[in-house]
Amino acid sequence: MVQEEHEIDRYTIAIADDDELCLVFLRKMLEEYGYNVVTAENGKEIIEKAIKIPPDLFLLDITMSDMDGFETCKVLKSIEDLEAIPVIFVSSLSEPFSKLKGFELGAVDYIDKPFTIEEAVSRVRTHLSLSSKIKELEKMNAAMINREMRVIELKKEVNSLSEKLNTNPPYDVVWSDDTTLDNG
Repeated sequence: MVQEEHEIDRYTIAIADDDELCLVFLRKMLEEYGYNVVTAENGKEIIEKAIKIPPDLFLLDITMSDMDGFETCKVLKSIEDLEAIPVIFVSSLSEPFSKLKGFELGAVDYIDKPFTIEEAVSRVRTHLSLSSKIKELEKMNAAMINREMRVIELKKEVNSLSEKLNTNPPYDVVWSDDTTLDNG
């Protein structure tokens, strides 16, 4: 079942695979589901493209010429603007060692070749959704911290005005020197 276009048209998937047949298959499959797709035949090329326009998710083959998927993932995770973007390995290397190494390097999932369209799309959709929710939580957390900092500033102002009026400040300690909040 193809998901409605308006739900996913904002997502871009970057795929790196030196197997042209697999690359074309993945691109066409994901485009049918409404995703924007950027492709590369090796790790260096996908890194260059991602630096210019960061995607929402990476699909990386492990065995590529020039730079393998493991090294590509390692480089992607070292670039500040790309480090939080989910990486899914798509590989015929299905032994546990390869999977564990991928996870240790920061991959969020691993799809064994050959795979079904449904499996690949389901995993892509799941990790895009999780990534989106994490970004939303990070924004909400930042907004909450900003509000809390504003409350601290207002309490300091109230204490300062109280002192000018020669009255006791209503808040004992708003923010102590050791950066801990007081319950005042």
